Amino acid sequence: MAKSLSVSTYVVEKLLKELGAKKVSARYVPHALTCAQKQSRNEICQEHLRSFTSTPDFLDRVIAIDESWLKSYDPQDKKSAKRWRVDGTKP
Repeated sequence: MAKSLSVSTYVVEKLLKELGAKKVSARYVPHALTCAQKQSRNEICQEHLRSFTSTPDFLDRVIAIDESWLKSYDPQDKKSAKRWRVDGTKP
């Protein structure tokens, strides 16, 4: 924020504190699918199952890739893991 506003980080921190923001430790929030997303995934799976049972060479046309799980953010210490949050807002 400081860079985009062309001010010091001290000024940004002071303004955030005046707005009632606090620094809190970051935490993992699990991703939950909505009912519409679950329904969509179910329909796609049903379609693939129908294709598999009706087309003998269906699996020959499927391209599979390796699934690698990578962490998108891995803080070095607790201080760098903290984020600003205003009271009453969801983390």
